[in-house]
Amino acid sequence: MNQVADTHKFVVCYPQGEKDFEGMPHWNARLKISQTDDIGFLSALAADVQKRHNLNSKKTFTCGISNGGFMSYSLACYHSDRFAAISAVSSTMLNQFDGDCAPTRPISVLSANGTADFAVPYDGGMLGYQSIPDVLNYWVTQNNIVDEPEVTDVTGSIQRTLYSNGDQGVSVDHYRVEGGSHVWFEQDFGGNMLTELVWDFFASYGLNGAMDSMNEQ
Repeated sequence: MNQVADTHKFVVCYPQGEKDFEGMPHWNARLKISQTDDIGFLSALAADVQKRHNLNSKKTFTCGISNGGFMSYSLACYHSDRFAAISAVSSTMLNQFDGDCAPTRPISVLSANGTADFAVPYDGGMLGYQSIPDVLNYWVTQNNIVDEPEVTDVTGSIQRTLYSNGDQGVSVDHYRVEGGSHVWFEQDFGGNMLTELVWDFFASYGLNGAMDSMNEQ
């Protein structure tokens, strides 16, 4: 994110997760691998960074890959009051979120997943992971999006499905990478394009509820 942040003049923060039961750094996105309250930690961290650096509290976003993506979904579920939009790459949600995820407002979601992801299968079914279509359906329904999605081919292997015009102008934006594995898709999108897409998506939203331009960071 550094190069994109320098170009577009936004602040980026890279928090470090605590160690799980096996001694590996992680985010406790209700995966039962530790008892660390990362939902509370990251929400408090966002408020602290805003205060220390005089940042706009209505323009705070969370993005992660793999375990970090699970964490972003968790923050969308339980702290939509603090994060204006989220992005999750090579990640999904747990089946246990059904009936438990409780965002207090519409929230925009951008996701990118590979169809050959060995760790987070696109069709779900492993370790209680939801399929990517089920995750998309959840957020489309949650955000009360009724319009048909706009489907476009980004490249020969990447298909974009954009669900627009949800409550308060939010959207659900998904990139399906045919044959993509468990990665950030640097090569698939070409250079830092995916990171730019994530930033462009974030820049359109704020906690005031409606789509707007990124005048403050």
